[in-house]
Amino acid sequence: IDLCEPVHRRYQVAITKVLGKNMDAIVVDSEQCGRDCIQYMKEQRSEPSTFIPLDTIQVKPTNEKLRNLGGTAKLVIDVIRYDPPQIKKALQYACGNSLVCDTMEEARKLCFSGSERHKAVALDGTLFSKSGIISGGASDIKRKAKRWDEKAVDGLKRSRDRYLEELKELNVVRRKEPELNNLTSQINGLETRLKYSKRDRDSSIEQTMSEYNNEAMTIKHELADLAPVVEKLEHQIEERSGKIESYQDKLNVVEDKIFKDFCKSNGLDNIRQYEEKQLSKQQEKAKKRLEFANHQSKLQSQIDFEKRMNTKG
Repeated sequence: IDLCEPVHRRYQVAITKVLGKNMDAIVVDSEQCGRDCIQYMKEQRSEPSTFIPLDTIQVKPTNEKLRNLGGTAKLVIDVIRYDPPQIKKALQYACGNSLVCDTMEEARKLCFSGSERHKAVALDGTLFSKSGIISGGASDIKRKAKRWDEKAVDGLKRSRDRYLEELKELNVVRRKEPELNNLTSQINGLETRLKYSKRDRDSSIEQTMSEYNNEAMTIKHELADLAPVVEKLEHQIEERSGKIESYQDKLNVVEDKIFKDFCKSNGLDNIRQYEEKQLSKQQEKAKKRLEFANHQSKLQSQIDFEKRMNTKG
């Protein structure tokens, strides 16, 4: 009943009669799902329910000829609106090729008068079975059929509640509309400021780049002008370096003559070897003095510490 409804109220009793106990049946995707539901209901001690598994039910194809019988006869499944489309198989299982007619007489003729019998139901709920059994529209069927109206009323109530909630939300939005307009105005102002800021930034960047390019060109020209000067200075430096080396060689010759006897007596090739050795010795002595001073400082600190400890003791 939750997944379908008559296309018109006039069919409520007839559809209720045809569906019978399947009106409250539960449609499930698979047989296993139905078994699980039954087991759960047993554990919860719920009342028994009928399950229609879509993957295992056997459904006879709809007899298309019955749609062209004439009169007021219609297939019951054609006067049922359902959603989702997947449950059509369950409705075919529950309704079969049953027909609905406006009058009991027309339903009786369809069932018994022709060469082929058809299950037919009148709008008042009188059902004619192919086996010959006739069941009337009892009051309990009519009470059960009212559930379609109750379902529609419940749906309308839910729609009303939903629309009321939407109305509340709209009222909230309307109350915030001045604030929203203010924010929109601020956003537009900020966008305008951003637009002009970008324009000013681009203009400033272009101007700065132009200044930098001009400055770079000036520096290039200055460097080009300085290049001959630099080249001349480098040439002079090379000449002076050559003269210094020449003077140093002459100085070395003079030193070698002056200190010839001294170097010979000390087994040296030249006085520069002696100077290098003396420099190395002086550096070694300085290093030793520093190490001795550090060691002496550590010993003095230890002695002072021991004295303080003896004084406290």
